[in-house]
Amino acid sequence: MNSVHLRCIAKVNIGLHIMGRLSNGYHILETLFYPVHELFDEMVVEKAPGNSCAVSMPGFREEVPLEKNLAWKAWKLLAERYPLEIGGIKVIIRKRIPSGAGLGGGSSNAAGVMMATNQLFGLGLSNEHLAALAEPLGADVPFFIFGEPLYATGIGNRFKVLDLNLKDYILEVRPQSWYSSTLDAYAGLDLTRINHKNSLRDLLLQPVARWKGSVVNDLETSVFHRIPGIRCEIEKLYQEGAVYAAMTGSGSAVFGLFSSDI
Repeated sequence: MNSVHLRCIAKVNIGLHIMGRLSNGYHILETLFYPVHELFDEMVVEKAPGNSCAVSMPGFREEVPLEKNLAWKAWKLLAERYPLEIGGIKVIIRKRIPSGAGLGGGSSNAAGVMMATNQLFGLGLSNEHLAALAEPLGADVPFFIFGEPLYATGIGNRFKVLDLNLKDYILEVRPQSWYSSTLDAYAGLDLTRINHKNSLRDLLLQPVARWKGSVVNDLETSVFHRIPGIRCEIEKLYQEGAVYAAMTGSGSAVFGLFSSDI
């Protein structure tokens, strides 16, 4: 095998509770990572001569230094762990998932490179092993290796499968033109105003019709202050008949759940 073709899917966060902040700056949280298979980046990973990783993103206007590219970081992480087994690769990514949207495009690309490298060089690593190795790259990178709904706690790195049945609903994701910085979203938090009486897990296990007003994303207040148009987009989804609508992650994308009976 000399090349691997794959789709790097997007995700939405259904609910995001901020439970506190650690001394190292990381936040303790609860969230549900939910896969969005209809929105994806296309990736081709090929073996290449030498011991380096080249990443190209044709048509992508933003310039990302190689050392900050999560796809490159994913290869470097594995190459340093398995230097005798892993050689050079060439990564081509055709981006469809916008950046700064809370849809996890960069993290999904990193997971894709890890899975492709595992296949190309015959490492034989299980998804569980890959996910454990991926933790330093970001809390949601391990989620993309599994690609199923996962309830996350801790700093977003402790996962449990949540049997959430949304088969009666249509998930509509709407990326926005605004770029929303994750750092700014967390910097704008006022933790003294956040007090959750129920766990997000318990709230999610209620009927979806009861989610509005109870399944919340704590980052919305911070992001709405900087980008008020996002709130308007969520209200628009409700006006169009969504049973539940919210911002995903730190924004700026929004999503709505519509009954499939309509």
